[in-house]
Formats: sequence, C-alpha cells, structure tokens
Amino acid sequence: MSDKWKVCPDCEGDGNDKEAEIEFTANDVYEWYGDDVEAQEDFRRSYMRGDYSKPCQTCKGQRVILAADYEDAIEEIQYRHEAEMLRRAESGWSY
Repeated sequence: MSDKWKVCPDCEGDGNDKEAEIEFTANDVYEWYGDDVEAQEDFRRSYMRGDYSKPCQTCKGQRVILAADYEDAIEEIQYRHEAEMLRRAESGWSY
C-alpha cells in the first residue's frame, strides 16, 4: 500500500492548533491596551503574523500528513479478487 500526502484532518490545512487559538474582541483589546493605539496596532500585527498561534499537534504545523492511500489498496484487492474468480471459473472450480 502506498502513502500519499493529505491535508491534515485536525487543523484542516491551517497548521495551527484549533484548541489553542485565543479569541478576543475589539473591547478586549481596548481593555488590555486602553487608548494606546500604537500598542493595539502592535498586538494586531503580532496576532495576524501568527505570534500567538501554536502548531497543530497532528501535523506539527506542516498542514499535511502522510497517510495510507486506501483507494489504491481497495483497487488492488478488487483486481486480485476478480482475477481469482476468473481463474476459478476457467478451471471449473465451484463453491
């Protein structure tokens, strides 16, 4: 069975731990920094840059994981099954 790179199912390709994300409102930012517009803007830039993000535990921030390619395996099993049934039919074998 071969492996393929697939989008991480936990972070959905974002690379960040969804459970560790901080949520805040504009009121929260005002509460933290008051009228200091420069500090508010620094926080906003840091947040948008991802400074407060934590990498996804599953993909370690890589956004993809190496996963078994079950589609190829299923096709291979079906092919082998059909070949065996044909071989049995041609040889006169029955259940």
